[in-house]
Amino acid sequence: MPQEQTIEHILFQHREALTTYEGLLRHWQKALNLVSSGTLDAFWDRHVRDSAQLLPFLDLEAPLGDCGSGAGFPGLILALLGAQAVHLIESDQRKCLFLEEVMRATGVRAHLHSQRFEHMTPDLFPGGLPRTWVARAFASIDQIFTWSEGLRTAGTRYVLLKGARADEEINDALKKWVFRVEKHPSLTHAGAFVVVLQEVARR
Repeated sequence: MPQEQTIEHILFQHREALTTYEGLLRHWQKALNLVSSGTLDAFWDRHVRDSAQLLPFLDLEAPLGDCGSGAGFPGLILALLGAQAVHLIESDQRKCLFLEEVMRATGVRAHLHSQRFEHMTPDLFPGGLPRTWVARAFASIDQIFTWSEGLRTAGTRYVLLKGARADEEINDALKKWVFRVEKHPSLTHAGAFVVVLQEVARR
């Protein structure tokens, strides 16, 4: 089955919970400005499918960390679609309340950390450090590598949603780091990419 159809089948299976998520996002958006208002009517493409396209790059049974969850994209969507041990890291208390409400209403389980990503320490992950870090619209590759240096092992991977500046960010990061990189065209945005990075070490 083509990758896009596989993702569509998974989304169909979880359509009720995702529709609940959409309703809560629209309700809370009025007070919190969780996402760009222009993307609300494109919830399924701009937020759900954009997040879901990371599924083929993940081990859904291994711990997963979302560097800066915001309104839950991509981390909470991935948890809802089957990722088993998701850590959502979000410093904004009001956004954390929104994430808690989505988890309550949909029944999805995730670990919510009301912390800045750069302040996270290994002891905050009693079940083990995330094997994969995901992020969307969060920080540069170099910054993510720097902030997660104490949260990384030899097998840590990063699966990041990046826009047209992906190559520029990769080249900037290569000035300080060595790593293996794969770049896959986004299924939802022309000129955007899913960037997979691993074997990260300082130069």
